[in-house]
Amino acid sequence: RWVAWVGGLRIDQVKRVHVNRFIEKRLKENVSPRTINLDVIAFRVVMKRALSDGLIQRLPTEGMRPLKTVTRKRPLFTAEDLDKLCGAAFETKPKQSGKSLPTTKNAQEFVDYIRLMAYSGARRNEALDLRWADVGFTQEQLTVGATGDTKNRSARVVDFNPKLKAHLFDMARRRAPDSEWLFPSPQRGEHDVPAKTFRESLDLARQQAGMPTFNFHDCRHHFISMCVMSGVDFMTIAAWVGHRDGGVLIGKVYGHLANEHRKSMAQRVSFGPAVLPEARAMNG
Repeated sequence: RWVAWVGGLRIDQVKRVHVNRFIEKRLKENVSPRTINLDVIAFRVVMKRALSDGLIQRLPTEGMRPLKTVTRKRPLFTAEDLDKLCGAAFETKPKQSGKSLPTTKNAQEFVDYIRLMAYSGARRNEALDLRWADVGFTQEQLTVGATGDTKNRSARVVDFNPKLKAHLFDMARRRAPDSEWLFPSPQRGEHDVPAKTFRESLDLARQQAGMPTFNFHDCRHHFISMCVMSGVDFMTIAAWVGHRDGGVLIGKVYGHLANEHRKSMAQRVSFGPAVLPEARAMNG
């Protein structure tokens, strides 16, 4: 983005005004303040190196404050919502030929993909890159990003939970014998390559299910939310999903779920029959 914006200038010609206009442009494109702040951080790193090498005299971003961000509560898609979406992928609808066909051509693979992300917290591309060699049935662990092809360029291990374990065993019974990938491309031919995307299947399934706002990343949010409401500590969840902050971000974004869940659980605590003050007075 920065190359496209200021790539025609010498590095010592880049000024604060160019940064400000870049920010204004991104805001007009409805890019979130948090994403824009990350763009500026990346730019600042490059310019700091230029300053260190003597290519510029001062940083164009000197004294700049980041845009204010609001940590929003993410919508919680429940297990029932997940079942609804997956069921919609298998639903049939009549075509002009008179035949009834499934909503999606690759319903089973799509559903496997959705549930894998929802039960492991894997990002969409991380899930597509999974090989069967990454599934440790003996150790009961799934290695995500074994080749380092993750957002933070490092592999991580997700310990099996009951849903993930059952799902992977079910997938293993149906796996393509001629592919090393969990989600092999249906057009792979002689070359064993993974599927590129399930975007079209998602569009069709969520339309059929009446869930227009659901996206792949909601599977990751579902996993984190379920972990939080199951009482798993934030640091462990962070390790499973590849956050390096020890659970700080999860606490900020999902902490309200933990609080609400604790309050809900507190209402289940029983110390025997409760005697109301009015009843006690009448008996006295």
